[in-house]
Amino acid sequence: MDAQAGTPADRETLRHQVQRGPCLAHSGGDGLFQPEAREARHRARRGGRRALEEAHLASAQKKARREGPVIVFIDESGLSERPTRVRTWAPRGQTPVIQFHFNWKQLSMIAGVSFTNAYFRLHEGSIKGPQIVEFLR
Repeated sequence: MDAQAGTPADRETLRHQVQRGPCLAHSGGDGLFQPEAREARHRARRGGRRALEEAHLASAQKKARREGPVIVFIDESGLSERPTRVRTWAPRGQTPVIQFHFNWKQLSMIAGVSFTNAYFRLHEGSIKGPQIVEFLR
């Protein structure tokens, strides 16, 4: 470090400017209290809205039992009939030729898994919102 910007460093000046020892001042206290045991108190209780929450939840539970809902985990994935590039061979001096048709199709699959069954459907092209709704029905 230089004493001033733009001047060469002087080791003697640096030696006297660097402080040795701790640089922290002694604090009078940190304001924290020592832990102490107190007498037991009443435990905290919930507010007065619990009855309203239970009534709302109960009506949702009754509707669920009436309609018999099923939890289904769904996933969608795309498939392609496009051939993969693979290593091939040919006699020396001849270029290998891989023959395949360039009219591959793209397929999409949607699948769902529930506690009791597994479902899936294939669609040409990509899957849009209406196909997902149809699948869930």
